[in-house]
Parts: sequence; structure tokens; C-alpha cells
Amino acid sequence: MLQICNGIADRFVSALSILLFAAQRRRGASLREGEPARRRRFPRLFAWLCALMLAMGMNPAQAACPATMSFTVAAGGSHIIDLNFCSLFGLTRLDPAPLHGDIPGVVNDDDNIVTYTNDGLGDLTDTFTLYDDSANPIVFTVTVLPISSPITVSPTTLPTPVIGQPYNVTMTATGGVAPYAYSPASGALPAGLSFSNGVFSGVPTATGNISFGVTVSDSTVPTALTTTKNYSGAIAVPTLSLVQGTPPTGAISQPYSFQLNATGGTAPYSYTVQVGLGTLPAGLTLSSSGLLSGTPSALGNSTFSVRIQDSTGGGGPYANAQNVTMTIAAVPAPTVTSISPTA
Repeated sequence: MLQICNGIADRFVSALSILLFAAQRRRGASLREGEPARRRRFPRLFAWLCALMLAMGMNPAQAACPATMSFTVAAGGSHIIDLNFCSLFGLTRLDPAPLHGDIPGVVNDDDNIVTYTNDGLGDLTDTFTLYDDSANPIVFTVTVLPISSPITVSPTTLPTPVIGQPYNVTMTATGGVAPYAYSPASGALPAGLSFSNGVFSGVPTATGNISFGVTVSDSTVPTALTTTKNYSGAIAVPTLSLVQGTPPTGAISQPYSFQLNATGGTAPYSYTVQVGLGTLPAGLTLSSSGLLSGTPSALGNSTFSVRIQDSTGGGGPYANAQNVTMTIAAVPAPTVTSISPTA
């Protein structure tokens, strides 16, 4: 019926006229030959049936079904497939069937609507082939969205590590079955930091960006639930400074020794007096390790600039300069606390 009406619908007016004319002639001939009435009425009924299909919107010349189709479905979810736009008299078969889902009710389907249900086991693609009412294949490609994990991971963001400062952050998880396992998924940590079973620790020794992913798995049986937590950030450039910017007062002609110490950045540090930005007290020197020593030979105050450089990696080393003021005083006169009588 469908194939015959397809031919009629291409030129409906002409075909209908021809059928009506043929029916009239056949009717006259049948009357002459005594043909049964039911056979005389068939051509006319056929023509009127095609006209009725068109009037009701059942276009017998409907477009053919596409050779390929696709859709997206959630893991474990369903998708309705409606082929009424191209297949009038139902689907004929399913071959091959989907590997990661199910489509019931294809055989003897007469409404051109079936439902694909994904098995929810984590496969991200699927494929199958349906056949329309003319036995033409329609190959379906299915995109399956990743399984949405109920696991929630903390912290949501990592605290910013500071160069030279101890760092310790522990991850926690909820929403699944404890205990949880934590393993690196992607990226790398800056020098000085490490990761082990959910704990970030160490002392950062290099600046740079952080891009690190952690896979978190619970203890669900038989298949563990998992999620991936991605962290990003940066380790900032350190600010270096002297712990004690004013050394103790020295005494003229008396041996002097004082160790400068820095904070911020990564040890070891190196120290230099910047040329043209002050001078050390006469008789004193500053070693590269920060030891201020010697025997002062002149009284007075001295201000000089000390450049501190650290050993930070990444974008380092880093440096900073700080003014230092120190005083060289006269040797104080002895203080008499008591006098012992002479014999």
C-alpha cells in the first residue's frame, strides 16, 4: 500500500484523475460483463483511500528515514526515539542491538516510537541499528555522559603555599562508602611539595603554577565510586628580609662578630653590601654567608645596604635589599663596684 501510494502522491491530481477514469471505464465494462459489484468498486475505493490519507496528514510520500542518527543520554538514563516523521507503518527489527543498553518492543512496533535505556555501567558510547517500515537501516550513535559521582571532596581549593614555609593540607571526602583512597591523576607539584594518600606536605622551594588532579575512590562493592578533584593555583614570589635589621652595638678596638639571618624565600642565603649605598664600619667585613665581623677602628654610626639572595627554584632565585644601621661606641670605662681595704 505504501509503495503504491508513494507513486500516487507524487502527482496526486493526475493520478487520481487517471484512477477515476479507469474506474469509470472498468465499471462500464463490468456492467456489460456482469462482474460482481465488489470488484467494480475497488479502483474507486483505492483512489479515495489515498486522498483520505493525504487529507489526514498521512503523507504517503513522506521523506525517507536518514541513514544515520545520534543522540546524547545520561549514564543509566533513557531516550525516546520517535520516527513518525519518516516511517509510517512501524519499525521492523533491531540488528545489531546496543551493547550498553536496551531497546524493548521493536518487533511488531506500530507507532514508530521506542525507548533506549543505558545500562549505567560507565561506557561513554553505544551504537545500534533500527530498520524502518521499508526495511531500510538507520544506524544510531549514542553519546553517554559520564557517571555523576555522589562523592564530595574537601578542600574545594588549596591554601596558597608560601616559599620556605612548612605546608600540610589533608583532603577529606563524603558521600560514598568510607574509607576513601586518594591517588594522583594528573599534573605535578612544585619542588619541595609532595602528595601521599590525600595529604599535601613539604616546604615549597620553587615558585610557579600548581595544576594537580587527584582521583578519589570509595569502598562501594562491587564497583567503587570515583571522582576527580582538580586543584590549581600559584606559589607567589617570596619577600626576603633580615630577621634583625639593627645589629648590636660594637666597641672600638674590640673584636666584633654578628651573624645576619634572613627570612622568606629558600635557604641558603647569600649576603653582599651594595656598592655606593653606604659603607660598613671601619674594620668590619661582611661574608657571603652573612657574618659581620672584625675589629672596629672608628667611632660612630654607619648605614649600609645589604642585598639578600635566596635559593628558590622555579622563577628564582629571588633577592631583596635592606638598609642596616649599626653603632661603634667607645669602650666604656670600668665601673668600680667595691674597694677592698689594703693590709
